[in-house]
Amino acid sequence: GVDFELANGYDNKIWEEKQYSQSPAGSHPVARKAPNAWGLYDMIGNVWEWCEDHWHGDYSGSPADGSAWLDPDGPGRVLRGGSWIDPARLCRSAARSVLDPDGRDDYFGFRCARVQAGAEPGGSRRIRPAERRIAASLSGGAGARRLIAGGPEARASLPPGSPFVIRSDCEHLTFGLMTRPPWASAMGRDRFGLWTEFQLDAKAWPPIKQRMRWIPPGRFMMGSPEDEPGRWPDEGPQHLVTLSTGFWLFDTACTQQLWQAVMGENPSRFGAEPGLPVDSVSWNDCNAFIQRINAANPGLGLILPSETQWEYACRAGTTTPFSLGLDITLRDVNFSVGRPHKEGEEVEFKDRPVSVGTLPANPWGLHEMHGNLWEWCADHSHPNYEGAPIDGSPWLDHGEGGAGRVLRGGSWIGPARSCRSAARIGLVPAGRGDRLGFRCARVQA
Repeated sequence: GVDFELANGYDNKIWEEKQYSQSPAGSHPVARKAPNAWGLYDMIGNVWEWCEDHWHGDYSGSPADGSAWLDPDGPGRVLRGGSWIDPARLCRSAARSVLDPDGRDDYFGFRCARVQAGAEPGGSRRIRPAERRIAASLSGGAGARRLIAGGPEARASLPPGSPFVIRSDCEHLTFGLMTRPPWASAMGRDRFGLWTEFQLDAKAWPPIKQRMRWIPPGRFMMGSPEDEPGRWPDEGPQHLVTLSTGFWLFDTACTQQLWQAVMGENPSRFGAEPGLPVDSVSWNDCNAFIQRINAANPGLGLILPSETQWEYACRAGTTTPFSLGLDITLRDVNFSVGRPHKEGEEVEFKDRPVSVGTLPANPWGLHEMHGNLWEWCADHSHPNYEGAPIDGSPWLDHGEGGAGRVLRGGSWIGPARSCRSAARIGLVPAGRGDRLGFRCARVQA
């Protein structure tokens, strides 16, 4: 869970963490590793992070109130956290380093903070996990005990004000209050971002819940570069696409339970396991499902995602062949022939789809976007991206690609190259097979 350097795979006898077999090549994209208990990514390893304080040889005389320790005569500024090129001992929570404030290198970075004016939003603040041991020991702390018992029910409201937007070169993030939509049974936020769920009653199972992830507006380079290993010609030319509107997307492929609850039957070849994705469905079948579920649930408004929306969500801000990195293994993705794997790693070909949500999610919380089942998109198929829309809308016409429809993501029976974020195939809309499935989207009005 930490990007750091170890000589010959190991550090010293005190720090026996094992590092990856490949040599480090620099920092990795942010949020690739697991966050800490408070949702902060890469606090240890990856890059040293600048702090405001001047350097001091020890903590004698240091402030006891959390303020920066500033000394006009200090020789340098503090860095914390360790980096990809350092040993594990320098990635400890207490480790610290010093450098001249003009110093630069490829293993130095930073993150920003904002001090909240006055009390924490909402007045009575929620107790953080690290504080609960202290709060529980207070003899007269009835309020503290009530918050502890409440757990997730404890709430802190946002300060009053209009929504505001933070824009980067690739993403637009809107901050503000959002009311749970009437079609949703639950709504929340976790380390991946905003999510919502809807619920359907089912005769054969308990009520079925389907979670959707919020995919924010942004822009990305669609397709693959000409030097990407395993590339096919229909993945170019690469082109910049801007999605001005965010959308919701199923966090997994549609399951057999959800399909049967809506359609009353199950066409899948593979069954008998809870949570398996529905397979052997055509593009026409998927649209019949969408029409029926929308008719039974006013306001739900599900659609098939456009090919652009699908790739944008699959990449989740990454530019590598896979959202999980440069290559994949069967521990991360369910695929077949031509599988790359690390030397000495034992892998087992599953020879069928796996239950949804059992393999690691991409950075936006979407599971099995690579492998398992090919997923239908709304677009007609085309031999390349010449003339493709650049706004995220479906490419709907009957040009050289004919009446075929696009599928993305690869499958349990295909090679690793077909599971890349940019890989695409076309099939007639009536086509069915045990490697075909889908997930739904919902465009935010």
